[in-house]
Amino acid sequence: MRFTCTVTTILLIAGPIASLSTLTTNTSAQPDSDLTPVMNLDPMANFARMVSGDWKLGTVQTDSWRWGPGKHSMRVTTVGTDGRGEPWSELMLYYWHPGRQQVCLLGLHPDIPGIGRGISSGTIVFGEDTVTTTHDLYQPGNPADKPRKMGGRWVFENPNAYHEELLEDSGNGFVSLAEWNYVRSVDRSDRRAPAADSAPKISKNLKAFEPLLGHWTTPSESAIEGIIEFQSAFEWVEYLDVMTLGITRHTKDDTSTLVFDAYLYHHVGTDSLHCLVFSASGCVYEGDVFTLDDGAIQLKLTGYERNQKREYMVQLDPGLDGAMRQRVWSISGGGHTLLHDRNSLRANEE
Repeated sequence: MRFTCTVTTILLIAGPIASLSTLTTNTSAQPDSDLTPVMNLDPMANFARMVSGDWKLGTVQTDSWRWGPGKHSMRVTTVGTDGRGEPWSELMLYYWHPGRQQVCLLGLHPDIPGIGRGISSGTIVFGEDTVTTTHDLYQPGNPADKPRKMGGRWVFENPNAYHEELLEDSGNGFVSLAEWNYVRSVDRSDRRAPAADSAPKISKNLKAFEPLLGHWTTPSESAIEGIIEFQSAFEWVEYLDVMTLGITRHTKDDTSTLVFDAYLYHHVGTDSLHCLVFSASGCVYEGDVFTLDDGAIQLKLTGYERNQKREYMVQLDPGLDGAMRQRVWSISGGGHTLLHDRNSLRANEE
């Protein structure tokens, strides 16, 4: 698999953030000297062994793995209970970063009494039967410039079982903190809904995103495929400071393709809102998120496309009439050029 943004992305010009795909045709941009040529091999290939069924940690927690757009990323959701029997939710993202030429990771864990929420970022190397991770773990109790230095080792005992060890380096080398054994289950798990009086609430960090929750539709038209509809779903991940946005393209022959996954989250290390976007073409967009006084959401993103790096600004304006306006500007080189301006409607609204 070749990690390039193909010409077909010209067609993906509808829906919030999906409009970024039109930017790959900007021939005026020059390759960034910091980026190296794209790879011809698929560094995500070994993740395929994780997709079938669920991975269970006894009867306590369950991990579900699913591919992101174009199989350039992987989302892992963990549900279950913690050591106190309280609900637990965790999110891990593994993705090929074309700018860094590495498989990177981003992880979020829920509020732990006395510790708080946590976020980790680093890299993962997935071998044939082993996995090695290294990452920085940011938690409120640690200074932002001094995250915990963590690592992990996985060893597959067979195709349906692996052993995981969590490590930490406090200055004298990595030492083991905990170990777990995971077993594959072919039955997908259903999570029990919490009682009404204990249902989780969205934190104040994500309150500005509440008007975006739900499903949106954006019609478009292609000279090749005819009428296309883009469906966008904003969802909150319970117990975590993260919103997800999945954008799917639907054509007249009833085929659907996941074209973008986006994650809007609060980073406890910087006490700011961040965004990470994966495209079906292998491009990655990342940057900061700002909430404006009028309720609009503004994203300033760096896009890693082919072997180029570009800067964009995206603005989402939820309207009182059930519509949402999306605009995209190119801000590379100090300019401010409008590239996209379109409205989406809430699903099932005329």
